[in-house]
Amino acid sequence: MTNQDLSAYAALLLRVSVAVMFYAHAWLKIKVFTPAGTAKYFESLGVPGPGAWEERLAIQQQRRRLGISGVLDRRPGRPVPPR
Repeated sequence: MTNQDLSAYAALLLRVSVAVMFYAHAWLKIKVFTPAGTAKYFESLGVPGPGAWEERLAIQQQRRRLGISGVLDRRPGRPVPPR
């Protein structure tokens, strides 16, 4: 059974909790691992180093905003093309 009155609140709660998780993930990359350490990690994976961490953090921030607003409800994430 689905309570139609509460389903919108459940979706909002899910969106906000996922956004908090994404913000915590970005904070970890910036404050704990530092941008330089994050760039070195990306380089070890084969991702280009200069500018790679800024691009990834910008993509994460954009996905958080779209997720909270409900735009990304049922669309899968698309991969970022290599530089």
